[in-house]
Amino acid sequence: MLTEWPQFRDLDWHSIAREAPVAVVLDTRNLLDPAGIRAAGLTYLGNGVPRGF
Repeated sequence: MLTEWPQFRDLDWHSIAREAPVAVVLDTRNLLDPAGIRAAGLTYLGNGVPRGF
């Protein structure tokens, strides 16, 4: 995630995980909900947070 545009905040993470099950969500703005992304089965990496980058 490189933008703060609101249309990217509420993506269907379960649908994305079905299409790309090994995808890694790289959130450079810490805009997204890490728990929701992980619940969908994706890997979340946030900027400057534990287990991030």
